[in-house]
Order: sequence, then C-alpha cells, then structure tokens
Amino acid sequence: MFNNIGKKVKILAWVEFIVGIILSIILGIATIIGGSIIVGLISIVLGVFVSWLATLALYAIGQTAENTEKILEKMHDCDSKNILLKGDTNKTNTSNDEGWICSCGAKNNNLSTTCLVCFKSRPHK
Repeated sequence: MFNNIGKKVKILAWVEFIVGIILSIILGIATIIGGSIIVGLISIVLGVFVSWLATLALYAIGQTAENTEKILEKMHDCDSKNILLKGDTNKTNTSNDEGWICSCGAKNNNLSTTCLVCFKSRPHK
C-alpha cells in the first residue's frame, strides 16, 4: 500500500487535475446555457488554470518522493559495494589505517570530515 508512494501521489495529482478540468467545463457550460456566455467561458478558462495550479504542489511532492527513493537506492548500492569506505580514488590517502567509524556505525574514509550516512562531524582524537 505504501510502496512506490511518489508515483501514487503523482497519479493522484493527475486525477485531481482532470476532475478539476471536467468540473470547470460542466460549470462553464451550465453558465453558458443559463445565458451568460462570457462568464461561462471565463469559468472554463479560470477553472482549468486553477486546477493546474492546485495540483502543482501535490505533483511536486510526488516527484520529490520518487527522487528521494532513487537517491536512497543509490546510497544503498554504494554502501553494499563498500564504496563509502574507499572514498575518492583520485585523492591519495596519507594515513595507513582503514578510516573511522561514526557513532551511527557507518565506516568512513579518512578524507571525510563528516559521516557519509548521518552527516555527523568526525570525532576528534
């Protein structure tokens, strides 16, 4: 139920947008039939615009959730391949030890001053 929530939120935003357009068109046609053509056309145009504007934030939340999930997957892949301990291969490590371990349990290389998992500062020796 709560898996892939970003995609579900984005689908909900699209459904709300389409329902808003349909309701705006129905309201506009009813107003036109009632005798006010200009007000009906304005209702349709403004209704579509307001529907789009109202769903922007919801869609952005869904996109953010999807992007966060992708980032976490990549971080998990890096952690499982032990890339966090290796660090940047372009830099030289002047120390002979294996790195430092954060209070959260994550292994970090000697070049990092903050934990690559919880972002706490490296403890001083």
